[in-house]
Amino acid sequence: TDRSWTELCVGSLAASLQMPFVPTFGAKLHELVSSGHDCIGWSEDGTHVWVTNPERLARDVIPRFFGHCSYPSLSRSLHAHSFTISPGSNNTWHHMSFRRDAPALAKTIMRKRPKPNERRRPEAPQDPHVSRAPNAESALARLCEELREEEQAGETLMLTLERLQASLSSAHAQEAMLVRVRLLLELLVEAHAQSGGGGGGALSVAEAAGTAREAPA
Repeated sequence: TDRSWTELCVGSLAASLQMPFVPTFGAKLHELVSSGHDCIGWSEDGTHVWVTNPERLARDVIPRFFGHCSYPSLSRSLHAHSFTISPGSNNTWHHMSFRRDAPALAKTIMRKRPKPNERRRPEAPQDPHVSRAPNAESALARLCEELREEEQAGETLMLTLERLQASLSSAHAQEAMLVRVRLLLELLVEAHAQSGGGGGGALSVAEAAGTAREAPA
């Protein structure tokens, strides 16, 4: 057709002028389809592209070649570059200039120009004080709310840690006190046994108390 012949001539002219190559949609798509993944590939005659698993294609393959991970976005780009869906199949695509044995021809595939009635009308001037991105503002508000919740959760965690440390210190103090009391009792029993219940018991008790106070915590 006239269109394909014109695109081929433009591609050949660019190559003859040794213009720097900028990866086009067709070139990147040809590399993607030829990369050997089992979720996308060429038909037997190399003129059609089939997709068996759009979800895995979007997750594992598309991000390596395009700046997104969406199969619907890729489908819109295919339509915008004059690719058509084969009859009876939702995921088999065709373009007269997209063939397995002609990667150079794929570089000539151009984006369709919008029709005059489809071109975007100029937007009316907006008040600079009116936000143009309410969705962005709501997302920012949600993010701020999440940050406040995280901050409150952090403060609660710090308070809990401080209480646990105080409880642990109190437990250590009580344990040290119990050790001293146990030692004091043992010394008192030993002193009482040595004194035989006589008058020397008072001095032994005093010595035992002093020993218990000097015991390490």
